[in-house]
Amino acid sequence: MRKAIRQMAEPRAGAPAQPRRPRRTGRWLFALLLLLIIAALLPAAAYLLAVRQPAQAILAAGSPEAPDAAAPRGEALRLILDEAFWKARLELSGRGAPCLAVDLVDSLAILEIRGVAVRRCKLAGIERGALVGRRLQRREFRERLARPFGILSEVATLPKEPIQIEIAPKDTIEAKQTGPRKLEPEAPDLHYILRIDGGLTLDLRQIETPAAAALEEEKRLRWQARKDEAWAAFTALVQRQLPPHETVITLRLPRDDIKAIYRALIPEAGLALRL
Repeated sequence: MRKAIRQMAEPRAGAPAQPRRPRRTGRWLFALLLLLIIAALLPAAAYLLAVRQPAQAILAAGSPEAPDAAAPRGEALRLILDEAFWKARLELSGRGAPCLAVDLVDSLAILEIRGVAVRRCKLAGIERGALVGRRLQRREFRERLARPFGILSEVATLPKEPIQIEIAPKDTIEAKQTGPRKLEPEAPDLHYILRIDGGLTLDLRQIETPAAAALEEEKRLRWQARKDEAWAAFTALVQRQLPPHETVITLRLPRDDIKAIYRALIPEAGLALRL
């Protein structure tokens, strides 16, 4: 009986031997375990590099980003901010380019040329970012308000210069055949995001109710702005620097005022801000 079992277990003469499959189960388990460990540690590493270390550097004693221990408050702070605003406007008055003065105290946005107000825009709503109050506790930021801000980038749902090219007809016969051409009207809604130096962003929104198509365009615009901020933060971290902390100030005003501000400002323009 044992001999018969042994003969059945042994391969027959002339039959090809079955190749043994390598045991890869252990390798797959090790790779899966390694991936799980990396996935578990990645959020903690990102928090440490992008949040905790920059926050510790900002709050560290002696850091230029640290808030002042004896920052002015109340009426003293109000006088300092007003003086800084008028100093910045005085410097802007010497420039030939159109400039913008944003007064959050009197709810005004003023377009100026050489100190002369050419358009006053009443702000219907103001939303300050949570970091505005904290940044006012820093002496460097209060001193920065006394100098005009420069424009870093801007995005909007309308073209900067509305240019339309038309091909003139060859003769009067062709002109009669073509007939009068209708000009396409501009989009009825406008959204404008203005990034200035000093880590500030002005988000200008119209008070009129936008159409559904304009809401989709606004989402695309915001997504583009977030990508630009994320890339700037990544670039700063790669260079072992603190990522920029953008402070967003949302302004609500009529669409025509936003359009005038957007098309009046050029890259060389400056901006004064009264907080």
